[in-house]
Amino acid sequence: MVRDDVMKQFATLLRLYSIEFRQLVGGDVTGPQLYLLEVLHECGPTKMSDIAERLQITVGAVTLQADRSIKAGLITRERSTTDRRVVLLSITDEGRELVSNARQMRHGIMKKHFDRLSPDELEQLGRLYQKMLSEE
Repeated sequence: MVRDDVMKQFATLLRLYSIEFRQLVGGDVTGPQLYLLEVLHECGPTKMSDIAERLQITVGAVTLQADRSIKAGLITRERSTTDRRVVLLSITDEGRELVSNARQMRHGIMKKHFDRLSPDELEQLGRLYQKMLSEE
């Protein structure tokens, strides 16, 4: 069936991208850690519950990724100065550098794959992605 073939090809493409990206970034940082770092890079110091909501994961999952990232020196955990009950996560300079490098690597990988398509094919693919992502 054509639909099954397309879904397998899409899954293969995602898997290859993931493998290539992991090889470039290195095995020490996981995808979920990188998502956490990107949120902190964009938002600044943030409560774990807000991160969980933004990433659509549990606070427990954020805690796991935060613990790993703290051990790696990529983020810090601090109490709010206005409310001591609130714990904020902040990205370190090392974490910022990792996010910046990861974004460059991601862009390079994507560019390599998308450069294989003609402008018309890219336009068509963009329309298809929009359709797949629509809420209808």
